[in-house]
Amino acid sequence: MAGMRRLTNEKSLEEALAEAFNKADALDAPLDERLKFYLGESRKLLPDLEATYDELVARIRANGADILVPAIGERLPDFLLTDGEGHLVDLASLLRRGQLVISFNRGPWCDYCGLELHALARAYPEIAAAGGEVISIVPETAKYARAPCRSRC
Repeated sequence: MAGMRRLTNEKSLEEALAEAFNKADALDAPLDERLKFYLGESRKLLPDLEATYDELVARIRANGADILVPAIGERLPDFLLTDGEGHLVDLASLLRRGQLVISFNRGPWCDYCGLELHALARAYPEIAAAGGEVISIVPETAKYARAPCRSRC
């Protein structure tokens, strides 16, 4: 947005979104409640954008795509992806190291993904202590996946 549209005399849209993100991230609540809080704030700030996302999700559901998504705890088919350095990694090699938490994210620009990744970062010491590992799969090249997210990360 050129020049960042002003919401009030004090805050730009970017500042208001950053404030909403920080409030959601600071909540002493489960991740789903943090996400719901941020969604509510985002709907107030960006109603047209959120309505467009709602329409997209409805179309995806209507086409049955949500049925194809593995459930929590369900066994994934083996896959081969590149890691952050461009090396091929398969699911079997990751599982040989121990239990695995896999997080699918859109990228560092997505505040919803940022909230999830912050929650995983806070939980990571417990996950690691239990012998587990966390990976995040993003549809970005390494260059963009490593790019710092806006001021909230």
